[in-house]
Amino acid sequence: MVDWMIEVCVSFKLEERTWFLAVAIFDKYLSLIKGIKVLENSHVHSIGLTSLYLASKYQDVIPINSFTTYEKIGHGAVPQADILKNESEFLRIFDF
Repeated sequence: MVDWMIEVCVSFKLEERTWFLAVAIFDKYLSLIKGIKVLENSHVHSIGLTSLYLASKYQDVIPINSFTTYEKIGHGAVPQADILKNESEFLRIFDF
């Protein structure tokens, strides 16, 4: 997942700091839900997409939007509504 996140950041010309933050968000989320939630392989992609989306909103001058994340980065595999739902869940779990 981390390798794929690097490819996305390079392809979409995101800041280098965006990748570092996205990996930190990804790792933090996984560590906080450990023992609470059982993940399937398909959820990992969704978590990675949401991590990139959140990191871009924080680091990039012109962040990627949820539609771009859904259509171009995720190739429609994760619905846009799920990305936004995940964003809310991440923020809740992080006590943001």
